Amino acid sequence: MTIISEKMMLGKVNEFQILNADDTELMRISQEGTLSLNLNEMQTIQTHFTALQRNPTDVELETIPRDLIAAIKRPVYVSGICSDY
Repeated sequence: MTIISEKMMLGKVNEFQILNADDTELMRISQEGTLSLNLNEMQTIQTHFTALQRNPTDVELETIPRDLIAAIKRPVYVSGICSDY
């Protein structure tokens, strides 16, 4: 069970301070939150939440890798040809 999941079970939802985080801090958040996201992915998340003018919650951050994995496992339809990735 991840640190984030444990907090969710206790009913605690926290914000991750990513709006002004540098690259080192973004990677620390990814590693400590067991998100397994690379720097480019973390920067994309940072850009998204900067546009929203707020920090993401731990719940939001934990769902992103899960949703990415689900999307990768879906069949991809390109020019009418279906291939599984």
